[in-house]
Amino acid sequence: MTMLQATIPPPHLLEHYERLVPGTAARLIELAQNEAVHRHEIEDLAARAHIETPRREQAMAELSARNLNQSYQGGRMAGMLIALISIAACCFLALQNQTAVAIALTAVPSAAVIRAFLGRKRPRDD
Repeated sequence: MTMLQATIPPPHLLEHYERLVPGTAARLIELAQNEAVHRHEIEDLAARAHIETPRREQAMAELSARNLNQSYQGGRMAGMLIALISIAACCFLALQNQTAVAIALTAVPSAAVIRAFLGRKRPRDD
């Protein structure tokens, strides 16, 4: 049995195939051409993907950073809103002669602000 390494058999085998089954040589050549076109398309797609992947990764990293920043902004805004509502409630309670409750209510946003400033971890420069 003859092992072939090319996409098209050598001419003497093509001629032999053509004598056995007319039209075989043309079909084998057409199959080889179609396979070459397909292989080139796949290689082209792989090359484009290789080029496009870093661009997409960069875009995804930028989007992730933007979303994280928006999340932090939302948290800051919510914290500020809660602190302002607590302060307004404290003022209202103080005007209603509920001093003890006002002081207790003031402790909550004050503790949160102190925690935010003292609990912040600084990045280390290694």
